[in-house]
Amino acid sequence: MNDHPLDPALKAVNTSQVAPKKPQLWHATCSSLAYDDKEGRAHLQQNVVVQSADQKMRGPVLDLYFTRSQPSNSSGSSPSSGGGAQQINRAVGTGGVVVVEPWMTAARYNVGHIGSDFTNRAGADGNDRTIFRMSHSGFDLQHPRVSVVTMHYLVGTPDGIEHTTDVHHMSMWTDDDFLDAFDAAGCTPKFYLPGFGNGVYVAVKR
Repeated sequence: MNDHPLDPALKAVNTSQVAPKKPQLWHATCSSLAYDDKEGRAHLQQNVVVQSADQKMRGPVLDLYFTRSQPSNSSGSSPSSGGGAQQINRAVGTGGVVVVEPWMTAARYNVGHIGSDFTNRAGADGNDRTIFRMSHSGFDLQHPRVSVVTMHYLVGTPDGIEHTTDVHHMSMWTDDDFLDAFDAAGCTPKFYLPGFGNGVYVAVKR
């Protein structure tokens, strides 16, 4: 195991055996749709419903922006080096507001941290169920600025106990990284604490 470059006392966590998280599919329906191929934008109107397996959104109007496939920013080098800044620039008009809750910076990230919580309540079928979650904070061996949070869930019902695992890979960017990304998107940001826990950026499109 290699030591974490930010703290020699902390050991890296080998996550090479953990399967990457599967992409989540969303389904959109509406009464009227117009697509602009040049902008890569779909404009949905009237009775717009967008839903995934466990979430749903409704509204009168929605714009969806599409980006052609490109190499992912798996190294966590900079938020402005990927497509995020470009997407904000396309989706937000002058005077529009962008609110971003950042993930932890590398300086604040606690490698090796173990978190846990549980709940006991009735499920949709009326039966009691207990859910216990335990998480471990590691990082990517090849890309130390990418945090890897592995969460294990035990779900107990009258039928037995099930175990599932959820893995989150999140880049740990600096304040300067975020400021550069907002500037690339044509936005002027301000940072507020405590925000939602890690602070929050509120940026206005120029």
